[in-house]
Amino acid sequence: MKKLFNLFYLLMIGQIVFSQGVGIGTTTPHAPLQFANLTGNRKIVLWEISNDDHRFYGFGINGGTLRYQISDTLNQHIFYAGVNSTTSNELMRITGRGFVGIGNSIPHAPLHFDNGFANRKIVLSENIDGDHSFYGFGTELFAMRYQVAAPVANHIFYAATSSTSSRELMRITGSGRVGIGTAEPFENLEVGGDGRAFFGDGASENRRGLLIDGIENYNASRIEAFNYANGGSGRNLIINTSGGGNVGIGIITPAQKLHVNGSAVVSDNIGIGISNPHAPLQFSNDPSRKIVLWEYAENDHQYAGFGIDQFALRYSVPSTTGDHVFYAGTSDTTSTDLMHIKGNGNVGIGKSNPTEKLDVAGNVNSSGNVNVGGNVNSSGNVNVGGNVNVSGNVAVTGSLNIGYVRRFSESVSLSAFSSGSATCNCLSGEVAIGGGFLATSSSVTIHRSYANTDSTWHVEAYNSDLSSHSVQAFTICARLAN
Repeated sequence: MKKLFNLFYLLMIGQIVFSQGVGIGTTTPHAPLQFANLTGNRKIVLWEISNDDHRFYGFGINGGTLRYQISDTLNQHIFYAGVNSTTSNELMRITGRGFVGIGNSIPHAPLHFDNGFANRKIVLSENIDGDHSFYGFGTELFAMRYQVAAPVANHIFYAATSSTSSRELMRITGSGRVGIGTAEPFENLEVGGDGRAFFGDGASENRRGLLIDGIENYNASRIEAFNYANGGSGRNLIINTSGGGNVGIGIITPAQKLHVNGSAVVSDNIGIGISNPHAPLQFSNDPSRKIVLWEYAENDHQYAGFGIDQFALRYSVPSTTGDHVFYAGTSDTTSTDLMHIKGNGNVGIGKSNPTEKLDVAGNVNSSGNVNVGGNVNSSGNVNVGGNVNVSGNVAVTGSLNIGYVRRFSESVSLSAFSSGSATCNCLSGEVAIGGGFLATSSSVTIHRSYANTDSTWHVEAYNSDLSSHSVQAFTICARLAN
């Protein structure tokens, strides 16, 4: 210690007296204090822990390096600035572990700033001295600040492609637009290239989530819930289950859960009120209004359309003045009225204003019975293949053709060279309007075939053969009474 004191004393005296540099290891000092141009860990030792080239506080020179030395990893390099005659402010420290603290005396990272909030923590370039017009980093409450100097500047992220070039990965423009794969985004988020983005569980090639493909092909874009973990199968896509919002296709103000402005094509079944439709359009199995074509009031009666009552398909008009009308097109501008069902229950066929329960403009043909509780009016022919039961009048300006039934008797066996007879009766309420016979051989000769009563046909026959044969009578019966 005494030698060190003497050295500094001599240096001070030499500087004052001789006003020239002091050389240590050199005879031609060019500075107030100059050492020999030799490398060495120890050039100036301010504090020594042990007499070696490492455990000391001081300075040294290595090849091309000015060496700042502390004795171990527990100690630190600290830079100060004087405040007054009694205090100094710490500016920066470098710990023995290599951590740098700026405004922080206990750095826990290679570079650690103080925990104060400031727009400017790291300035890479500045336009003017201010907290905004610079390129760099800062902090706000619960936020890290990435700063560019002006709205025309961009945040750009790169990846090296070689030792001489880099590829842009993403940019955030000064106006707040984010571009991925594009250097000039025109939207708040724009994905360039194939325009493909995936939002999912991050399970690499087995990911599951939402796929947005901006360029599916030249004419289409795609949004799909996808499951790569299951061979690329689809997943359910759920929209607005909790938000209560509506979905619009071709419209920006949808009025219902799904609002389509334009045509729509469905290639599979549609279920309304049912989750498993078995037809192109299927409603739930509850009695109610199903299809409303025109609504006069919001209830189950005053509408034009279709519904379901128990075990009945309901065709509904809103009042007794409304009509059910069946049409057939005759051209591109006209249709023919085929049948009218008035709101009062009258039915017109070929007539648009029927005055009876059934009013037909034309002929009527029926292969079965006709039962009428009132009058029957026809301006044409009436052809009925069965019975006609009318409780009122029958007025026909054309022909009235009523059908008949042929009834058969039991077969009557005729032995060799014998005679026999067969009789066939109509049912109650029927009359015989004709008759005949059926024989099993030409050897059977009919002697008589006639109606012996209003409802009976009688046949008498003779068998001229050695073998037995049979004969059968039939009656043509018609119901003419009411």
